[in-house]
Amino acid sequence: MNEPGMLAAFLAYLEQRNATQDQIRTFIVYLKSAHRDESVPCPICYTFRGRHCGLTALHEKDGYTPLVCLACKETFNVPMQ
Repeated sequence: MNEPGMLAAFLAYLEQRNATQDQIRTFIVYLKSAHRDESVPCPICYTFRGRHCGLTALHEKDGYTPLVCLACKETFNVPMQ
């Protein structure tokens, strides 16, 4: 998966939800410190609910990989390249 694309997609979603710059910085630090064996955290759940909810990848579609949070039902479309 395209990690810079994933980060850009997450930041765009957080900005759309009016996250503060401090909240965004905190999520970036958390995302980068997550262990490789952990699931990718949902930016919405972590930022606004304070909990780690892993994202589930769906099948690639039109150059994007949809990542879905089963807790909040949000879908994040991450570009493949």
